[in-house]
Amino acid sequence: MRATHGRTLRIARRILAHEADANDVAQEAYTRAFVALREGRFRGQSSQLQAWLDRIVVRASLDALRQRVRSVRRVDDSQDPDATGGDGADPARTVDAKRAIDAIRELAPDQRAAFVLRELEGFTIKETAAALETTDGAIEQRVLRAWASLRRRLSS
Repeated sequence: MRATHGRTLRIARRILAHEADANDVAQEAYTRAFVALREGRFRGQSSQLQAWLDRIVVRASLDALRQRVRSVRRVDDSQDPDATGGDGADPARTVDAKRAIDAIRELAPDQRAAFVLRELEGFTIKETAAALETTDGAIEQRVLRAWASLRRRLSS
């Protein structure tokens, strides 16, 4: 858990864009992984453990997003861990970063997950496809659509 917690929390935080929810999802992901390990559902090799845990945290994050949409809860920007600002921050850069974060938040959940893993976390297409349990082609399309959507939102 110590070796993977930073990455797990970062993935959840970037998909959810909310610190408290990301902490809850990371904890949920570890709980799900522990139960699966105890029940013998992980049969991979140790090199596959991180990819397996990535899939669990992505699924838990998407579940949390779906729940958030159902409850029509707005993200509290004051708790946004990715927002820039603070002492000495360039106001223009802060506004641009805020707009970019907001645009990423508005992506469809499948596009947001693919975009976060591929473009922000640096996963390969294959790693992203494995984490989201889909094909390489589907990931490429989701990322392209996410970029197109972001360009539209940020150009206005």
